[in-house]
Amino acid sequence: MNTTSEDQIRTLEACVRLLENQLRELEDRLRQAEDELRALKTEAGQVRPIRIEAINYKVQELVVSELSGTLHVGLTALTDSKSLDKIVNGGEAVSLENLTNESGAGTDGG
Repeated sequence: MNTTSEDQIRTLEACVRLLENQLRELEDRLRQAEDELRALKTEAGQVRPIRIEAINYKVQELVVSELSGTLHVGLTALTDSKSLDKIVNGGEAVSLENLTNESGAGTDGG
């Protein structure tokens, strides 16, 4: 063989070795990523999910001294008209625990 052919063969061998090394590195990185993914899946499977059924806000006491203009408190659907009249006109302290609407149903929709 002449030197040109031998140089080409050496160049090809060097390229093959380089590609083999890169392939091994990529295989190692892939194995590490798979191991990390497996560990994360295991960890995620052990975490208990958080479920929020309902959020209830309770207002203990509301006192209105003077009311003018338009005020949307958001209690019209949660209280009867007499209690709402006390809040607006009476200026009295009104306890808002265990509110029911005018039909007697609870505020939880039941």
